Amino acid sequence: MSGAIILLGTMYGVLALVLALLNRRDGRADALRGTIAASLTRELRDTVSVSIAVTMWSPWARVTLDMRECAAPQTWQVIERLGPRLPRGTTLSVIVPRPAPDCETSIRVIRPVAARTLTALGA
Repeated sequence: MSGAIILLGTMYGVLALVLALLNRRDGRADALRGTIAASLTRELRDTVSVSIAVTMWSPWARVTLDMRECAAPQTWQVIERLGPRLPRGTTLSVIVPRPAPDCETSIRVIRPVAARTLTALGA
């Protein structure tokens, strides 16, 4: 009888842990969506496609903005506005309308841990 109780306790404990991790992941994804929505202007919300990938086990996240329908100055405005607001461990990738002069097909923004500046790299 005590073996069955231990087995049930272990199963329910693992299930509770997985559900707590999933709830935490979903909360982080919702917070990222709110940050992105607050950073986009009203006219850009209809033209920008947002994809968010948040891991369950680690604090890393990836935000991809498809801005092919936007002008180049709008793209840089969004990057400058959104980059500093993203939490640590988040990578922002932006698909641009046409190749930027220093990039091939997209812009990947990385915020170094030690610095507060943004660096644009070709993806």
